Amino acid sequence: MHEINDTLLLKNLIEHYDLSSWFDTPNLPFQLFEYAAGEMLNILHPSEHYLKFLVKGELRCFTIQEDGTYYQYYQGSDFAFLGDVEFCGYHYEHHWHEAVQKVWCIELCLEHCRESLWQDLSFLKHLSKKLAASVYSSAHTLNNHVMTVEQQVINYLKYAAPNGEFQGVDRLANQLNCSRSQLQRVLRTLTTQGLLEKKSKGIYHLTFPTSF
Repeated sequence: MHEINDTLLLKNLIEHYDLSSWFDTPNLPFQLFEYAAGEMLNILHPSEHYLKFLVKGELRCFTIQEDGTYYQYYQGSDFAFLGDVEFCGYHYEHHWHEAVQKVWCIELCLEHCRESLWQDLSFLKHLSKKLAASVYSSAHTLNNHVMTVEQQVINYLKYAAPNGEFQGVDRLANQLNCSRSQLQRVLRTLTTQGLLEKKSKGIYHLTFPTSF
């Protein structure tokens, strides 16, 4: 991990992702950090002390439970906000934020602005939306436990995947917490049934809205 000391680059990224709309507080001390593949963001910069905005690269978030069970709850390269739960005073144990490839994050060190942000209406609105989305996602995940893998795949493509399409069997298997071989069997079945179209290696598309 290292800081990227490029004021113009940081300014352009803040404008590109419209981060200014997140805050009413002026002159916040934004910094830009780069993490190498394999580095744990929340170890190097704990989420209790830093708000992070993913602006480049791919990140995965997972937990390892006491029985050794591995559960991945996020992987993506889209813009993402990390640190909402910790800002509110809660702490995840055994949760890890790992850079899958080189990652850039715009960050705020809370040592310098925590109290200001508690009075910042725009930030609190965004925080509320993020927390609500997390609760909704958790409820959706619990519902997935009573679905078949076939149902989970269709549900994911209908409601979560951009344009009803995904790329990467391994990534989707991690997302749905099933094995690669199990997912491949399901994909073959759904493709044979005409519910999915295989566009190229590892890329599948939902052919039309459907239900189980």
